[in-house]
Amino acid sequence: MNLSLLNHCHLYAFPLATHPGPTLQLAATTIATVACHDQQIASTTFSVSFEQAFQRLQQLERLFIELDGYFVWTGQHDSQPWQIDGMLYDYGEHLQRVELKGGCPGAAWRQLLDCFDWPKQRLLAHCIDRNCFVDVAELIHSGESRLS
Repeated sequence: MNLSLLNHCHLYAFPLATHPGPTLQLAATTIATVACHDQQIASTTFSVSFEQAFQRLQQLERLFIELDGYFVWTGQHDSQPWQIDGMLYDYGEHLQRVELKGGCPGAAWRQLLDCFDWPKQRLLAHCIDRNCFVDVAELIHSGESRLS
């Protein structure tokens, strides 16, 4: 499973006011995108705080996180190394967004999402390279649930 859509993405808490965007075709997979306004995204925060996310990330094996929220997580899957570079951004007492770059297998992707209260907390991925927003649940459902 290879998803260049997530080479570089920002995760946000899912805003309340959204509507369906155009579909995105990736190989044999069609993914529904989400349309929303920047102001809605900027004013929505995660249910977890920066500190809670920080503590959860610290529990992941082979993850190094600095006090400012920058982290690197590495591993190996089927003899292939993988790495995710990330940055936590807070707004007030809550996490506002998470920037991710790199790649990992699907199981690691879901572990990472758990640190941000997913699936309890609905998440929106801003896929920078494709300039589109996608519901993280849509990525999981479509089988395209890895950063790569």
